[in-house]
Amino acid sequence: MSEYRNFVEDFPGRCQRLLSRYFRSAESSDLEVTLLLAVAGSGLLIPYARLTESEHPSQDKSRFELAKNSINSVLNSKFFGSPLNPESDPGSWKVGSLVDITDSPDFWDWTKIKPISKDKTVNPLLKILRNALAHGNIFTMGSPSIESIVFLSKHDAKDPHAGYSCLVVAPADFKEFISRWLTLLAAAKIPGDVFSEELSLV
Repeated sequence: MSEYRNFVEDFPGRCQRLLSRYFRSAESSDLEVTLLLAVAGSGLLIPYARLTESEHPSQDKSRFELAKNSINSVLNSKFFGSPLNPESDPGSWKVGSLVDITDSPDFWDWTKIKPISKDKTVNPLLKILRNALAHGNIFTMGSPSIESIVFLSKHDAKDPHAGYSCLVVAPADFKEFISRWLTLLAAAKIPGDVFSEELSLV
């Protein structure tokens, strides 16, 4: 086993190296979205849980006050102009609500999915990504190549008819977002605990 003694400096940095090292190869094999989702599944889910959940076993949220505050300042900032999206226009990012998703995404009602507004903060968008990745609520659109990745988060887990928050983004913009997120975490210097040796190959 290898020890990741500094979780946010080490583990996200390794995720970033995976993304940088293998993205072009994945792209040439039509696997870039698969790589993006694989890296996001660990590089976003794990640190987000540790930094935002009060009852997480690591207790990182309470043990590392300065680091938590640093991350929270980004989560509470406007999405546009934040370290996660320094651009001043929405690009491919869109957000909204969907009620009926019984058919394929091509037949969903996209009229309520709009470009992200300038007053939208990072945290609600990150929550949609977190919930979608955690529960497998991920869809793609485009043919023959994937043009958009669709992330869904239930409005109410107990009500199947409540609908979903929906976040849509092009693979290229999602790649930049994940890269910036991993860089942000590496700069936060939050110690962590032991992870498996599988990532030691990079």
